[in-house]
Formats: sequence, C-alpha cells, structure tokens
Amino acid sequence: MMLPALYIFDFDDTLAMTNSHVRVLRTSGEVDRLDSREFAKYRYSPGDELDFSEFSRAEGTLINDTVYEMQNAISTHGIDNVYIVTARAESEPVFSFLESFNMAVPEVVATSGSAGKAPWLSRTLILGKYDRVIVYEDCRKNIKMLKDVVEAFNEEMNANVSYSAICILPDGGQQIIESKIRKIIKKMLIDSF
Repeated sequence: MMLPALYIFDFDDTLAMTNSHVRVLRTSGEVDRLDSREFAKYRYSPGDELDFSEFSRAEGTLINDTVYEMQNAISTHGIDNVYIVTARAESEPVFSFLESFNMAVPEVVATSGSAGKAPWLSRTLILGKYDRVIVYEDCRKNIKMLKDVVEAFNEEMNANVSYSAICILPDGGQQIIESKIRKIIKKMLIDSF
C-alpha cells in the first residue's frame, strides 16, 4: 500500500500576494514596513520593536497557479493530507480569506514565526504515515529548514521520506528547488562509479 504525500503550502506570497507588513520600530524613531519577503531577510538590531498587527487580517490577491496546485493536491490526496502552514500568529484570517473565494480550504496552522514550522513538521511526520513531503514556499530559508527536518526524521526513524520543494517567485511563478538538486547529486554519484 502506498503512503500518502504530505502537502505544505505557505500563505503570504505563496497562495496570496497580501498587503500585510511587519512594522519595524527603530530606536531612532524610524519605522520600516517590510513585506513577508523583506522580513525573511530582516536582521534584528538592538532596540528594534516588531509590530505584526497588520497580520491579524488577510487581504490581497490569489496566486492562481499555487492555488490550483493546492486544490489539485486536495482532490488527489485528500484534504487531510494538505496543510497551510503560515508564520502568522492567527489562522482564522487566512481561512476566512481563502474561504471567501468558495474553495476547499485545508487546515490552517499558524506557527507564530517561521521557526515554528520545523517543530510542526516534525510532529506531523511522527504522528502521520507519509512517504513524501511536498512544500510550496516563497522563502528559501524555510525550504531548507523543512528539508533539514525531513532529513533528521529519516535519520532518527530509519525512514525514507522524500522531500521536494517549489519556490514561489516574486512574480508568482514557480521554481522547483529540491528535486533539481537531488537529480544533479544522484547523477554525479552515478557518474563517479
């Protein structure tokens, strides 16, 4: 019997281009508004205060190609194997926003920061029976972090869960990340023997 795949979709700049920003209040009195891509590159400076209040609502436009992939994953693998995992602190605005488009919306997991995605994935792998993890994410740092979780799970549990990731580009396009790297390494290893 084939095990199901686990699909993970980020929300901001992956399923939707949103107008929510993190406000960085600097000690100088300056205020920077960072979108999710800019915030992923943000480095804390002593005295910075972060304001996430704009993320208590979800507004913007859908990224149709990624939404199509999510709906296809739900149809093919079941809604119980598809998750929206967002660094937002609240899941309800995301769910309501997507539901307003009359689409099937899987469980929305709010991790209150990107770092919370790793323990969520680790718990989900331990509790579920999956043979592969497919991630749709706009942040390469998160793509690598989630790959590391799968690799650690495989090592600790003597498992063989495969991992692939699709990076959502600023224009909404998609770029396969992990599958390409794996194929190149595999070819190099085969060619070296």
